[in-house]
Amino acid sequence: MGGQSSKETETPKNTPEKVTASSRLEPFMNKLKDDCQSVTEENFKNTFPSDGHPLAGRIYRKLVQSSNHNDFFENVKNLFLEILHIESLADKIKFYLSLYESQDGKREEKDIKEFVETGFILSLSILNINHNISEADRNTMKSVAAGIMTSNDDNYLQTTCPRLVTDMHRWLATQITRPGMSESVDCVDGLSETAGQLLNMASWWLFTSSLPPLYTSVQSASNSLETRHSFFTTLYNSSEHGQSINRFQHHVLAYRGPTVTLIAFNDHVVAVALDTEWRESTDRIGGVNCACIVLTSKYEIIEEGSGMVNFNIRSRNIPKGISIGRNSRNPVVSIEHGMEEVTYKMEKFTLKRIEVWGCGGEAAKTDQMKQKERELKDSERNLKVKRPGRWDDNPDRYILQMGGVKINHAESYK
Repeated sequence: MGGQSSKETETPKNTPEKVTASSRLEPFMNKLKDDCQSVTEENFKNTFPSDGHPLAGRIYRKLVQSSNHNDFFENVKNLFLEILHIESLADKIKFYLSLYESQDGKREEKDIKEFVETGFILSLSILNINHNISEADRNTMKSVAAGIMTSNDDNYLQTTCPRLVTDMHRWLATQITRPGMSESVDCVDGLSETAGQLLNMASWWLFTSSLPPLYTSVQSASNSLETRHSFFTTLYNSSEHGQSINRFQHHVLAYRGPTVTLIAFNDHVVAVALDTEWRESTDRIGGVNCACIVLTSKYEIIEEGSGMVNFNIRSRNIPKGISIGRNSRNPVVSIEHGMEEVTYKMEKFTLKRIEVWGCGGEAAKTDQMKQKERELKDSERNLKVKRPGRWDDNPDRYILQMGGVKINHAESYK
C-alpha cells in the first residue's frame, strides 16, 4: 500500500540470490588473494587466461578510478557481483563500453578498436578456435569501431553485432565463477584463408552475430537436437573459377542451402545473405531472413527481408545479371550480365572479385556434388546418338536409291 514505509519495501541486502552469487565468487576470490599478494595491474591480469588480459586490465583501471573503499579485494567482489547481476543486453553494452571510455564518457578511436578486438578474441576463445589476427581481420573490425564511434547511442551494437558484448560477458562470468575452466563448444575445422580472400575470420564472426543462426549453425550429425557453429564452404570464387555468369551458374546453382555472397569493387565490399538456394528466374528470390550488409568503412546492415535477389540470364523484359536489394527499380547493387561492371548507389564501378559461400554445412555441399554428377550423366546420355542397324536395311538407303543416287560405289569396281 502507499502508506508503507520505505524500510518495508526495501530488498534485504543478503537475499538468497546475492548469497548464491557471492558463494559462486569464493573460489575466484581465494585465487585472486593468493596470486595478488602485491596488488598491481599485472598481477591482477595474470589471474585470468592470457586471452582476457586486455579486458582484465580495463577492469583493474575501473576499480582504481572508482574505488571509495580501501580494501581492494572487497571492491573486486562488489564489482563482480554487479557484473553477474547484469541481465539485459542494453545494460551489458553500457557497462562494457564504459570500460573503454574516459571518466567523462568520451570515446577515443584507439580504445574502441581495442574493445572490438577484445570481443573478437574472447568469442573465438569461447568457440575454442585458435586464430592469429590478420590485417584483413583488423580492417573488418575497424569498420565496426567506426560504426560505434559514429552512432549517437548504443543501439548500433544491439542491432548490428550484439555478440561482441554477450560473448565478452559470458567469458568473464565463466572466469570469475569457475576459475581455470573454459566454456567452449565444439566447432568444425577453422576457416582457411587465401591471399586476397574477401571472407576473413572477423567477417565470419560478425555474420554469426548479425545473421540468423541458419547461416552459421548446422545440425549435429550425431544428435538431431544439437546444433554447432559451422564455417562457410567455398562455392564460387571468381579469382579461381573465372569471372563470368556461366562459371557463377555452374558452381552455385543446385546448392540447396543458405549462402553469403561477397562482392568487391573499388574500396567497397558488400555482402548479401540469401536464405534460399540461388535459381535463375524473373522473380525475386529470398525469404524473410535475407540481408544486405556493407563490410567496409562502416559495418552496417542496410536492407533486410524477402525478395532480396534477382538472378536473370534469359529474359529480355528485365535487366540481365544479378540484382541485389528489395527494390527492383533501385537495387542496392547490380552486376551486369558480363560480370565486369557493378552499379552501386547509381554509380558504376569495375567488379574486382565475387565469392559465394555455402552455409548449409557438409551435407548441403555433398548433395550439390551428387546433383552435379546426375546432371553430367544425363547430359552425356543425351549426347549419345543411337546408331542404325545394317546399312542394307536402313530406310535412308532406299530413299537415296529412289532419288537416283548411286550408293553402292564399291560394287562398280568388281
